[in-house]
Amino acid sequence: MRILLLMLILLSTLASAQQPTLKVYAGITPGLQYYENEAITGSAFAVVDRLMAASGLPYEIHLTNWAQAHRQFNLDPNSLVFSISRMDSRETKYQWLVNLAKLNLGIAQAKNRPAISVNNFNELRQHKLAVVRSTSTHETLLNHGFIENRDFTTVATSQKLVKMAETGMVDFVYYESTLTPIILSMLGYESDFLRPLPIEVPDNTSIYLAAHPEFDSKFADQIKDTHEKLTRVKSYQQLLDNVLPNSEPRFSQ
Repeated sequence: MRILLLMLILLSTLASAQQPTLKVYAGITPGLQYYENEAITGSAFAVVDRLMAASGLPYEIHLTNWAQAHRQFNLDPNSLVFSISRMDSRETKYQWLVNLAKLNLGIAQAKNRPAISVNNFNELRQHKLAVVRSTSTHETLLNHGFIENRDFTTVATSQKLVKMAETGMVDFVYYESTLTPIILSMLGYESDFLRPLPIEVPDNTSIYLAAHPEFDSKFADQIKDTHEKLTRVKSYQQLLDNVLPNSEPRFSQ
């Protein structure tokens, strides 16, 4: 019996040693996942970190800009990415594991600039428009026939996006309007510095924790099963509810 117990312990140790450390990537997005005093924080990070810890799988969370996060994710089959929008054009490129929150995408302009009237989404082609590179808004524009560097400009960060709107380098910005007041406050602006346009935009979607298409299915099932169990825990459900607690625009009209 003692020998059998030692063998089981040895096998368990070997299995643990062979299990890869999962890399979990995301682009820095104030409010959702970002650095504060050199530590990662944010509402989406809190959910993913709690989930991965509860799964028992070894993991590391890495934040960078979105373009770099996508590159690193695509190179490693043992990787996941979170706060990524689920879209038809992305459906087969990821294993979609956990729905984190519903997005509320919109178009806005800086309130210190002269107001410009636009009647519909396609009319934005006639103006200077910018988005953060490698995000759902970037991909949405491409999917709807907008041509990069002709119909719109891309930037690496939300900070650059707001600065371009403030200085008049662009007329409009396109990104997640629920997060906007948080982002603006963190950047030192008034929370209503950007005002929304009353036009409909396509592809309001949800953000997910997703895995590489070659990600081990047993690890994927383990994460999904852990999430399902955790949703019955009040503190975890509260974290989920707080990812984007208000899906309605919170701008001053």
